[in-house]
Amino acid sequence: MTTVAQPGFEGEHGTRPEPTTGSQIKAHVPALDGVRGLAILMVLVMHFIGAVTPVTRFERGLVLITAYGGLGVNLFFVLSGFLITGILCDSRRKPDYFRNFYMRRVLRIFPLYYGVLLLGLVIVPHWWRLPDLDRTVHHQGWLWAYSANFFLAYAGTWKALPVYSHFWSLAVEEHFYFVWPLVVFACGGMRLKRVALIVACSALLIRLAMAVASVNDLAIYVLTPGRLDGLVLGGWMAVVAREPRGMDRLRRLVPPVAWTAVGILVATVLVIRFFPQSRAICRVVRDSVFTACFCVLLTLALSGPRIIQRFFQSRTMSFFGKYSYGLYVFHFMFGYYLLEYETVNIVARWVGSHTLGMLVQAAAATAFAVLISVLSYHLYEKHFLKLKAYF
Repeated sequence: MTTVAQPGFEGEHGTRPEPTTGSQIKAHVPALDGVRGLAILMVLVMHFIGAVTPVTRFERGLVLITAYGGLGVNLFFVLSGFLITGILCDSRRKPDYFRNFYMRRVLRIFPLYYGVLLLGLVIVPHWWRLPDLDRTVHHQGWLWAYSANFFLAYAGTWKALPVYSHFWSLAVEEHFYFVWPLVVFACGGMRLKRVALIVACSALLIRLAMAVASVNDLAIYVLTPGRLDGLVLGGWMAVVAREPRGMDRLRRLVPPVAWTAVGILVATVLVIRFFPQSRAICRVVRDSVFTACFCVLLTLALSGPRIIQRFFQSRTMSFFGKYSYGLYVFHFMFGYYLLEYETVNIVARWVGSHTLGMLVQAAAATAFAVLISVLSYHLYEKHFLKLKAYF
């Protein structure tokens, strides 16, 4: 996930937000902060509500819907691919291309990532033993090497790295950050677009092959080669957006992509109904379809109807976008314990309703995650971000 500085927002004082043009893409686009905010809210809803054990029919429906919040990771991938590729394309011919990119990524990502590893897996266990963390402490080398996704795929269970299992997506992004600058530097324009589409198709084929081979679901979901489609499709969009009338081209693709996505999703429902054994393959296809839908959403956020742009430029969405990295890192480090020990049952007894208890716990957990993330950003991360000015 990437975070950029927050300027003032057009549209907050009665000014109509204007459609984003190719030249404006090279500057900060406030709506993209809101897209990032939506992605983290989806993840929070999924972990704080969608992962809770339901006890009523209404709760089962609520959990079924909010569990789709896990697709927020797909949205993060599309947005990261768009932003990172744009940065790389704009600086491709400038001096110190590699040094500046990698150092700015290091300053944004490493301090928080390695800080929470040091605190949670070295310092805390030295003074306070947490049984749930023992397995993660034993296998912490995978986390330090940004390889959590490979270990989870091998183990086939999220519980292989308790408390830190959500770091799998940070590993995927880091692998992308490491290789993609080389690809962008070697390719340009049309070649880069072709490479992006080839990689996207390859990622889908890799996941399909694993599904056919009955590889465990978690490996299909987290392994880097199969997760590159969202990142490179976002990159493809960044290249197109910088071309003459590129945003017009992207807008024209919205209806056909959206309707095709709806058709494929309906088809997978029918296929699963008549051929239940195809469930794993259909799940892979759906994941790619949702990724395509997020490409549509990103296009609408950049240059869609005013109401959509206003939503993504709102203070609330921009706020969550600004602190999204910290929110992602911190939320499940305590959210894990809420789920593992089913604390919702305790809250339910306090408020007299299990459903209300779910909502109260989710609200409290979100507020706590926001508090930690804001403090972390302003008291810790911000000092490293100031050094980006040197690169």
